[in-house]
Amino acid sequence: MKLFSSLMETMNDPQRWHAVTVHWPIVLGVLGLPMLVALWLLIAARARQATPVLRWITVVFYVLAMISAIVAERSGDHAVDSSLADIEITEEAADALSHHREMAEKAWLFFAGTALLTAATAVGKIGRAHV
Repeated sequence: MKLFSSLMETMNDPQRWHAVTVHWPIVLGVLGLPMLVALWLLIAARARQATPVLRWITVVFYVLAMISAIVAERSGDHAVDSSLADIEITEEAADALSHHREMAEKAWLFFAGTALLTAATAVGKIGRAHV
C-alpha cells in the first residue's frame, strides 16, 4: 500500500513525474541500439527469413520511445509551469532551460526517424515489399 501511495504522490508532483518520464526515452533508445545493430547485420548478410520479426519489434520499440519522448517533453513543460511561475531565474539558468527544452522538442523526431527508416528496410530495391 505504501508503494501505491508513493506512486500516486509522484504522479501528482510535476517535477517528480518529469524526473520519472524523462528516463524512459533514454532507456528505450539505448536498449534499441543492439536491435538496430543486429538488424543491420542480418540485412547485410541477406538473412531475409530472420529480419521481419526483428524489424517490426524494433519499429514498435522506437515508436514507444517516440511516444515516451513526447510524454517526457510535455511533463517537462508542466513541471516548469508549476515550479517557475512565481520565481525569477538567472539569465544563465534561463538559457540552460531553453536549451534543455529545445533538445526535448527534437528527441521524438530522432525516434520517429529511426522507426520510419527501420520500417523502410522492408521495401526491396525494386519496390517490392519482402516482409
